[in-house]
Amino acid sequence: MPIIPIYVLEITKDVPFTCMIILYTIQLYKAIQKANKDMITVKEILILILLSLLVSLFRNNGIYAILMSLPVLAIIDKKNRKRLLLCIIIIYVLYKLFTSVLLPMLKIAPSSVREALSIPFQQTARYVKKYESEVTQEEKEAIDKILDYDILKEKYDPLSSDPVKNTYRKEATTEDLKNYLIVWCKQFIKHPTVYISATINNIYGYFYPESNIRQYTTNFIVDSHENINETGNFNYHYIEIFRTEREVIKEWANIATKIPGISWVINIGLNVWMVITISMYLIYIKKKKYLIYLLPIISLILVCIAAPINAYYRYAIPYIFAMPMTISIFIDILCRKNMV
Repeated sequence: MPIIPIYVLEITKDVPFTCMIILYTIQLYKAIQKANKDMITVKEILILILLSLLVSLFRNNGIYAILMSLPVLAIIDKKNRKRLLLCIIIIYVLYKLFTSVLLPMLKIAPSSVREALSIPFQQTARYVKKYESEVTQEEKEAIDKILDYDILKEKYDPLSSDPVKNTYRKEATTEDLKNYLIVWCKQFIKHPTVYISATINNIYGYFYPESNIRQYTTNFIVDSHENINETGNFNYHYIEIFRTEREVIKEWANIATKIPGISWVINIGLNVWMVITISMYLIYIKKKKYLIYLLPIISLILVCIAAPINAYYRYAIPYIFAMPMTISIFIDILCRKNMV
């Protein structure tokens, strides 16, 4: 699996976030096993709180993995409901204190609203490209208050919303955004298939096992971070004597993504279908409560769907690297049911 030796070199948040997702899911599964049977211990609650906070803080979308899973567990587990609700409250309060109090105090700017609007921005750009003659002056002005209308058609890339998002006007007000969304709704009613096409083009790689994944090589991992050396505090580089070994791994990674069968394991799509298959089978064998352990993974898949880039491996590695754990837990569930 060339993915692993490549991505263990990554210095961004994704690798530690992946580790926390795996540990959190294991702890969540232990809690699910105790649902309506045994009391969750104080130690287990503290571990759950710690892992939940680490998941939430390593990546912005981590909080969704927690909020999609723990509250559902609290609903079905009457025996531990009070402890779980207290756990959720503590996690959320500490998370909000960090993001809404500590970060502003340290003058760390929040992410832009444009990050949450990849899907509608991409749909608007495709609409303008396909039906520019139908865009009224009023609609054009409303769009231009949010995105640079004049270059929208040229910037549109079916596989990535980043070029369109980069035209976002930082000075846009809440009223401007409201007017844009009104136009967005009107244009959807006129040509809904354009919106559907824009979305499918931007997400199909997360479901299609033979799609070409983006930014997968060793060059990306280090070369894109060389600017950290400019601070004078770092010396981040490859060890030169291992250049040949790196090139071999890089070439094997590129070749492996094109070999039938092997490419399915390495690429993104098969992992998503495995999660879907496991979910459906748990429903079939009437073990619905165990679907909760899949909810953090499902939340990550949903984030990929809303993400700006199609088949972007960095966004998918948390649930791909977690797949051995996901399958292992599934087998454990079947063993407990005496099915294997």
